[in-house]
Amino acid sequence: MGYCNSINVQYLMAQSLSTATNDTPASASPGWLINIGRELDRNLITEDSINQWIIWAGSQVDGILGTMYNVPFCQQADYETVLYADISEYNPYLILEAGCPFGVGDEIVLIEDDVEEKHTIAESLGNGVFETLSAILYNFTTEARVLRVKYPDPINLIATRLTAANLYEKYFAAETSPQQSQYGELQKKLAKSDLNNILNGRIVLHGEHRIGDRFKNGNIRGRYHLMTGDGIDQNTSIEDI
Repeated sequence: MGYCNSINVQYLMAQSLSTATNDTPASASPGWLINIGRELDRNLITEDSINQWIIWAGSQVDGILGTMYNVPFCQQADYETVLYADISEYNPYLILEAGCPFGVGDEIVLIEDDVEEKHTIAESLGNGVFETLSAILYNFTTEARVLRVKYPDPINLIATRLTAANLYEKYFAAETSPQQSQYGELQKKLAKSDLNNILNGRIVLHGEHRIGDRFKNGNIRGRYHLMTGDGIDQNTSIEDI
């Protein structure tokens, strides 16, 4: 669908679009104050809206980086481990060895024999115990392989920042006031910085196919050599996204 998921966006979104009110017909019923900054206001931002902005953010990333790499990018397995405890009706959680570099929003694949399930980590319960967004259907044993799959860094973070910034601008920024959304501008600035670093060769997307020396960087080899009219090498910069 895109280079990030709704959990990534939810954790990056500004507090002004979150809520501590329960999602019930009695909308005035209070919730936990600790949820402010963690849960989006579902009466304002729907799941469909988040998913659509994620797709558009992916289109922006593909359009910009398509001059340097083959797009769209593919998920790659970058870490593998095994279960520390069986998954059963008595233990619905993902229990791994302590120190596994998994976090909220990571996508993992469980493989055992001919069974394969893909899940998203929704919450870290500490000490290598994780809760998945959807229930794990198969009773995997400690022989099961656990693979983390992800897009090359920092593609996920770039897409998350663009999605959060665009949502913030749409639902919060004032249209008739001279005030500007500083949070949205900050996220766009950080995303543009990473995109510039990729285009200029300072960040290499490992595992992806580069398609040429488009911008005359010494670290990137290819079959294209573009020069300006006075013979000076071209450089590229993303000014507006």
